[in-house]
Amino acid sequence: MADIWNLKDWLAQDPTAGVPQADIKSFLDMPASFNIRACGDIETKQKHYRVDDPRRENTELIWEGNHAHRSGLPVIFSVTRTYKDGSGTDHWEDAFELARRAIEEWKKFLAKRGLL
Repeated sequence: MADIWNLKDWLAQDPTAGVPQADIKSFLDMPASFNIRACGDIETKQKHYRVDDPRRENTELIWEGNHAHRSGLPVIFSVTRTYKDGSGTDHWEDAFELARRAIEEWKKFLAKRGLL
């Protein structure tokens, strides 16, 4: 999750990538990067113990073990993002699925710029 989020910094600092920081910021503010922002919330909470960036609507992430998942696997970690302003909740049944979706978002962004 941390590497998925921090790719934004690596791209901005790599002169050979040729991706302006403004393009990265614009992309991360779009619905097309919804899952990447969730990875960013996880990384921010891991590092700073809270998420209070108003740009991400003051989210709180909750990790939950699901011991009775229909797949039969013993534990699946889900991710729940609850908005402090009460505007809603986002839920990913499987944290791995969140990461996979975020990677796909980055792939689309990078492919448009000829970096894949």
